[in-house]
Amino acid sequence: MTVEDVYRSENILVKKIGAFSKDNLVISFDSYTDRPHLDRPGFGEHFFQKNSIDCIHVLSRTNTWYQYPEMGNAIDEIRKISQNYDRIFTYGASMGGYAAIRFGGKLDATAIAIAPQYSVDPKIMPEERRWLETVNLTYSQERRRPIEPLKCTIIFYDPFDAMDRRHVKRISQDTSVTEAVIPYAGHMAGVYLAEVGMLGKGILEIINGNFDVLSFSHHARKRRRESAKYYEVLSALARCRHPEWALSLARKAAEICPSDAGPAHNLAQYHKERSEYAEAEFWEQKATELDPSNLLYQKCLAIILLEKKETIKCRTILENLMQAVPEEADYFHLMALSFRAEGRLSEALPLEEEAVARNPTRSLYQKDLASLRKELKNEIKNHRSGSEFIKKSSKPENNNFKHPNFFIKILMNAFNKS
Repeated sequence: MTVEDVYRSENILVKKIGAFSKDNLVISFDSYTDRPHLDRPGFGEHFFQKNSIDCIHVLSRTNTWYQYPEMGNAIDEIRKISQNYDRIFTYGASMGGYAAIRFGGKLDATAIAIAPQYSVDPKIMPEERRWLETVNLTYSQERRRPIEPLKCTIIFYDPFDAMDRRHVKRISQDTSVTEAVIPYAGHMAGVYLAEVGMLGKGILEIINGNFDVLSFSHHARKRRRESAKYYEVLSALARCRHPEWALSLARKAAEICPSDAGPAHNLAQYHKERSEYAEAEFWEQKATELDPSNLLYQKCLAIILLEKKETIKCRTILENLMQAVPEEADYFHLMALSFRAEGRLSEALPLEEEAVARNPTRSLYQKDLASLRKELKNEIKNHRSGSEFIKKSSKPENNNFKHPNFFIKILMNAFNKS
């Protein structure tokens, strides 16, 4: 087995792991990450190594849907290598699925995508509001063009997830799609398939050319009660009309996978929505213990503690997060909120300014910064007015009993002596 960097820039890493065979090459694109660095495993890296399949892994430093000007150069380098293989596949989930489909045509590949997006450009998909980072992207890798036709596109997704269904419908308008439907898997359809032991099976069947989409979807559906993700999705659907049923479903998910952080996090968020903060803290703390590398769980725990007014514990977590990912604006914003909750506005101000500096496009940070400056200005103004009032009231008067500030003077003198 060999490992080599094919292409590297500040934003993109392309690495090849293989030398197993020239039969198949998989080009995997990483999905959304909370680790803004390139030195991490590629999407499916261990799986493809275990099965002796050559793979090129594409990783991005930020969650910007591969909208980097150097992506063209990276794809050119991949194409030079892919020409030596008999069959080529692109592979990814969500953001990675978007890339697998968008770049698959350029690589003459069969695309395997799990819950992909057609686009996150608000001018193309205005209903898509799940990712705040995408608002001001340039979309240089699509330029509002249709998807280049691929040899074949196989998409695993939940047809009852309204947003994912819209994306698949748009993709199918540009290129032929084989839909492997996984009902009630939600956006994390890959997690569902992994839980029921069918994700790897499906990928290998596609690569080996014996994938039967109807049989696969049928068997994945039959094993749904083995999936915690299935119960999480049902819980989310039931929350508005049947909250108690939703709670029992969320608990069921946690019971099925007691060693998995995902169901514990989901249960914590459910309790948080019901303002049951003690229960929310318990389950989010458990999620962080089960998966200490997941920064999202730590951030959610900090938010729960902030809502519980436990600001010191909240800041301890945020300090660790800021040290791990100093460029993440949201950590500075939350730290500012923790100081504001204590009325320490002057300490909150520079933190909110840092949040805006790191992400100037986030309107929430701009709004909170303006509000904080206004509060601080009023506080200073009120402090000055109070000082001037005390100063004036302490001047001697010839006839104190006739002066309107006489009783106020007595109270202020008593306060000063205490």
